[in-house]
Amino acid sequence: MKIRHAVQWTFAAAALCGLLPLIGCEDAPSNEGVDDYFNNNAFPSTSTPSEQPASLTISPTDTSAQTGQQINFTATGGTTPMTWATSTPANGTVARQGDTRNAIYTHTGPSNALNNVIVRDASGSSAVADINL
Repeated sequence: MKIRHAVQWTFAAAALCGLLPLIGCEDAPSNEGVDDYFNNNAFPSTSTPSEQPASLTISPTDTSAQTGQQINFTATGGTTPMTWATSTPANGTVARQGDTRNAIYTHTGPSNALNNVIVRDASGSSAVADINL
């Protein structure tokens, strides 16, 4: 009986030792093929800087206004058409003039009221000018 148990344990131990290297083991991660994937499936190449629209800017960027005063703003760069807005409509309004790159801000709040003029282009870029005290 002892021999039979010893033989059974020996076979069990041998089988277990033979299976241990396979349990829970995987091949090491590989980056093989990643470059091929991106070469074959990547987004189209970006355009050269000369083909991209210029960054959107606003001028003037920082100014002050008294009640009733009007200030001309100009947007440069970006993609037309432009939309114009103020951060606090109760303190001033902005109206597009001529093409969409020009607008006039009219300060309607008290002279000490802060505001911002915001221009946004067709691609979603924006620029902000501060109306200070």
